Amino acid sequence: MAEHSEGGDQRPPAEAGPLVVVSPQFSLHSETRRCAVLIVDIAGTVGLRSQCGDAAAGRRIRAAIEAIIATAQHHGGEFIKSYGDDVMAIFEREPLPSAGRVAVLAQQQAEAAGLQLYAGLHAGEVEFRQTMGHPDALGLTVNFAARLHKLTEGVPGRIFLAE
Repeated sequence: MAEHSEGGDQRPPAEAGPLVVVSPQFSLHSETRRCAVLIVDIAGTVGLRSQCGDAAAGRRIRAAIEAIIATAQHHGGEFIKSYGDDVMAIFEREPLPSAGRVAVLAQQQAEAAGLQLYAGLHAGEVEFRQTMGHPDALGLTVNFAARLHKLTEGVPGRIFLAE
C-alpha cells in the first residue's frame, strides 16, 4: 500500500529504494545534482552576544542571515539550512558565478550592518535528501565548502572557493 507524504504526494513501495519526505525542491528519493555550495558564517557572534546581549545580538544576526538568504534566493540560490549564525545555499544555474556573486553581496551586506563573514564555496556533485525531516545537502562538495569557509577564520571578509 502506498503511503502519503507531506503535500499529499504518493510514495512508491518500500522496495523502490530509500524514501524521504517530499519538498518542492527535492524528489522522493535521494538524488545527486551538480551545483555550487556556498557557506557563509557570521564572524564573532559569541563576542557580539557578550558585548550587546543575547536579544540585541540575536536581532542583528537574524537580520543578517535573513538578508543573505533573500539575496541567495534572488540570485537563483536555494536555501538549505542555517545553524543560527551561518547559511548554506546551493546554486544550480550558473553555479560558480551565482554563488560568487552572492558571497560578495553577503560580505557587503554584513559590512553595512557592522558585521563580518567567513565564506567558502565549492562546485561539484551534491547529494540531496531529507535528514531528520528537513531537506539537506551532503557529500564531498559540501565538505569542501565547509572546510574552505573555515580557512577564512581569523581573517573575516575573505571568500575562499574551489572548483
